[in-house]
Amino acid sequence: MSIYVVCPPRIKTGGTELLHQLVFALLDIGRDAKIAYVNPGINPTPAEFRKYCESWIAVSEIPDDKDNIIVLPETLVSVAHTFPKEKKYIWWLSVDNYLRLNCIFAGTDGAARRFLSYFKHKKWRFSLRELTKREDCLHLVQSEYARQYLLNHGISPKVLSDYISSDYLPANISFSNRKNIVVYNPKKGLKFAKQIISHFPQFSYVPLVDMSTEEIIQLLDTAKVYIDFGPHPGKDRFPREAAMRGCCVITGRKGSAANAIDVPIPWQYKFYDSRNEIPRIGELIYSIFFDFDAHAREFDHYRDIISTEKDEFYKSVNDIFTDSI
Repeated sequence: MSIYVVCPPRIKTGGTELLHQLVFALLDIGRDAKIAYVNPGINPTPAEFRKYCESWIAVSEIPDDKDNIIVLPETLVSVAHTFPKEKKYIWWLSVDNYLRLNCIFAGTDGAARRFLSYFKHKKWRFSLRELTKREDCLHLVQSEYARQYLLNHGISPKVLSDYISSDYLPANISFSNRKNIVVYNPKKGLKFAKQIISHFPQFSYVPLVDMSTEEIIQLLDTAKVYIDFGPHPGKDRFPREAAMRGCCVITGRKGSAANAIDVPIPWQYKFYDSRNEIPRIGELIYSIFFDFDAHAREFDHYRDIISTEKDEFYKSVNDIFTDSI
């Protein structure tokens, strides 16, 4: 039995890193596993991911064998129909990204383009209604958000979550020598972040953009606050990475951030992205700046959970893929 984890080439995100981490874990427990890139071209593996797996194949090169397992992220569920014999594991790393790509009713942005794409590519084949009918598909979820979504649509998934890179796990977290800096990701919830910045220009804000891993860590080791008002389509990594480097984390209440399993931080650090909430967000940032030690302790439970995620991931990988033999 061979396991092929399908992945888009040359893309460095938390989701694509996780696909590579799965191959690494499978190899580590003695399984035959490979990354399989869709249209790989030249040098498909991002440099940062080569530590997980050096060899790869193209999806078109996967041998036709009923004993094989094909692991597909939800954004590539359309690849499933090209493997009629193999077992298919659909791994829901996100809910929102699946809807954006495969649902005709996923909001108003780009509605006409999505409508045409839906029929041109026959995307009804990948609807949840059709997926529930397929006996050759097992569903895995990275987040509680995805688990609840699938349960509400009649699918009972298995949990296969993730873990953050060891680069973000310090031997000892330092809470001293911090500066009154608010860190944010301009790719996540930028519109609302700009409103906060406009209302509180006296704060020092640093965007996470055009930085190496080392530069991001250095910044997180210095700052006091990380804000994230993005959609949280899955259990995002940046909040966990920021927390493990000692930052206090403030999030919205969308997607996975809405529940206490995916983002288990105290509720008072979560806000709706409403203009009415901005004064309260500013007050909280002020409070963190001037009583940082007390606020930092509020994230001890979050950090304890994050520190066990790799062990939990390996346990899940072993359970799920041993059952497949």
